[in-house]
Amino acid sequence: MDGYHRDVSALFPWVGPTIIRIKVFRRAEVTDEHGNPGLDFIFVDEHREVSRFKITSDNWIKNENLINKHDYVIILSNESVVKTLDPLSNNHFFEFKDFADVINGKHNVLHSLDLIGVISYIGKLSPPSISSYRRRSIPFQIKNERNIELYCIAYGELAEDLYESWKKMNRTNIVAVIREWKITKSDGEIIVIDAGGLSSFWFDPSIAEAETIIKNINKKDDDTYPSSLFMKNISEKMAAVHID
Repeated sequence: MDGYHRDVSALFPWVGPTIIRIKVFRRAEVTDEHGNPGLDFIFVDEHREVSRFKITSDNWIKNENLINKHDYVIILSNESVVKTLDPLSNNHFFEFKDFADVINGKHNVLHSLDLIGVISYIGKLSPPSISSYRRRSIPFQIKNERNIELYCIAYGELAEDLYESWKKMNRTNIVAVIREWKITKSDGEIIVIDAGGLSSFWFDPSIAEAETIIKNINKKDDDTYPSSLFMKNISEKMAAVHID
C-alpha cells in the first residue's frame, strides 16, 4: 500500500511501505550507548499504537499536507507492529509511580516520572526577586493516601508558575499532578526535582485518580503539614541539589 493516511487506524502492519502523518504525544532527548544524541517519543491516535518504523526524508510527495518545518516522515514497513488501543479520549496518559517504590529506589533515576498527591507543604520562592546569577526555586512536599511523603523542588519559570498557582488556590487538600520530573539524592535522601522544559504540573485536575485520593485522605484525621524537622532541613536540602 503506497499511500498517505491521516488516521493510523487505516494502516495494516503486514503491508508496506506506508507513509503516515502522526502526532508525537511525548518526547525526551536521550543519548545512545555511543554518546550520540537521540529522541525517545510516543506517537498515538484514537485507535492504534505503532512500533517498528523508520524515519526518512525520502518519498514525501504531497507537500500540500506538510505541517512540519522539515521533510521527515515516518515509514511503516512489513515489520511494523500495530496494536489496538482504548480510545485515547478516555486516557490522560499519566503513568503515576508508587511513592514507596520511589523512596525504596525501585524507579530508574535515568527515567522521568509522573506523580500524584496532596500538597502537604510549600515553601518560599527564593530568591525573593529575579536574580541574574541564580535561578529561582521553591520546595514543596506531596503525600499519597498512605501518608507517604516526597520532597520536591521546582526551578526557574516552573517554580514561579507553581507558586502563583498555589496562591490562587488558597485552601488545603490540593491535589497536585507532576509530569516528567526526575529523581536526585541529597545526603542519601530521595528528592524529586523538575527536569527542565519537559516538566509540568496541574492542581486539582479533572481525573478519576484525583477524586479518589481526596476521598481517601478526607477519611483520615491526619495533619496536613509536615513535621517541623522537615521545615528545619528543607532549605539545606534545596541548597544541596540546587542547579545553577
